[in-house]
Amino acid sequence: MASGYHSSLIHSATVQGAHDSVTEQLSQEAAHSALFPPHRRPVVEAKSMHEAAPLDRSPSLGHSHDHEWATPSSWKYRFSVVLFAVTSVLLACAANRWSDQLSAELKMLRGSFLIVLLLYLFLLNIRGWRAGNIAYVKMFDLDSDWMVFNSMLGISMQAGLLWSIGTILTLTLSALNWNTLVSYAPLAVWLVLTFYFISPAKSYFYESRMWMVNVLYRILVSPLYEVSFADFWVADQLNSLAQCFLDFEYSVCFLVSLSSYSVSQMKGIPAPACAAADWGPRLVLTCLPAWWRFAQCLRCYYDSREIHHLLNAGKYFSTFPMIATTGLLIAAQREHQNDWRSRPEFTIWFICTFLRAIYVYVWDIKMDWGFCNFANFPCNPFKSKNPFLRYHLLFSRRWMYYGMIVLDLVLRFTFLTKLYPVVFGIVPGQIFFTFLATLEVVRRFLWNFFRLEYEQTKGMPTESPTKINVGGAPDFLHDL
Repeated sequence: MASGYHSSLIHSATVQGAHDSVTEQLSQEAAHSALFPPHRRPVVEAKSMHEAAPLDRSPSLGHSHDHEWATPSSWKYRFSVVLFAVTSVLLACAANRWSDQLSAELKMLRGSFLIVLLLYLFLLNIRGWRAGNIAYVKMFDLDSDWMVFNSMLGISMQAGLLWSIGTILTLTLSALNWNTLVSYAPLAVWLVLTFYFISPAKSYFYESRMWMVNVLYRILVSPLYEVSFADFWVADQLNSLAQCFLDFEYSVCFLVSLSSYSVSQMKGIPAPACAAADWGPRLVLTCLPAWWRFAQCLRCYYDSREIHHLLNAGKYFSTFPMIATTGLLIAAQREHQNDWRSRPEFTIWFICTFLRAIYVYVWDIKMDWGFCNFANFPCNPFKSKNPFLRYHLLFSRRWMYYGMIVLDLVLRFTFLTKLYPVVFGIVPGQIFFTFLATLEVVRRFLWNFFRLEYEQTKGMPTESPTKINVGGAPDFLHDL
């Protein structure tokens, strides 16, 4: 009897202790949320993430309904990837054969294509970060790893299906010579995708879409808020989507122009009018992504007083003279169509663009990825286990790092191909610019791997050049 009584007391004390522990933990979380609400996150761009907790791979109960079908092995997802790839190839072939007839449609479909492509590639980024045990969930201040991956998988799948259907409809109408309707399909793609991302419907990954909208809002009003890791990371993605801003402006111009022409004149007339529009507003639109990152860097410097934020701001500021000289070069091309390369405008543009390419490349290697840190190397870097890289590498294949150093150099200087007119004699101009914009998206996709890896390794001890977590090889392609 006494034994049962004592057992009851022990059980009650255990339950009460667990309840007090949970209450204390909830109180601490509530206090942290009060100190740092979502719009006032502390600056984490320069902070280390190496002490991050293991990734939470458990599903979120509040999102189970949306994620039931959003898995890498789902036939719906695999179908969307194949359909997106096939549709992209068909659009490229059709634009190459009928470049004049599909010039306007290609411009309107290109921007949405780049966005959907980046969403698909972001899934591969997540798989790589998982393989390297990189705490990207903590860096982005998100919920669970399972929710993030499956939300992005579902969003990219739905966006890819919408884009593929709109593109197939465009090509079908063009093949049937229904010229009065063919231009509506690309416009519908923009409108449907925009509505999809900002829709207030409490389904279709509402929390994930609203997280993205919230981050975009803080980027738009930079530098009013403190800059979180997600803020500047998403703004960097926007810098690789600068072509989308021009294509979106072109689509809006085309849509407005439709009301000024009769149905019989709809095909062919609005497109040249939009293409010949004043380049002033278009250049301003091109500057917007660089301005947002420039403003964020100034805010980071204001909050932390660390000089490297000013140097980073200078990197984005170098975009402004390059774009300004681009406007001068366009004016020179229109006035001197044959000898514009001998004009001083061309020389000024080339100098500004070349210096900026060197600036951003060195920053990629040295500051964003942490390579070539000679201050922490012995006198002879070749005596190091990871020469010219860094002490800690989270991915097991070292050749990837050296290959990316070379590849980033090539992709940063792709603007040199614009100097050779023979290129435009082989490939139509719009297809060539689409190819360059696609290469920039791919470069950003590769940049993402090493940027978050370096953020993870900051603050790790550097007594010896070690390579940790050798299981972090990019063997994640088979899961998608």
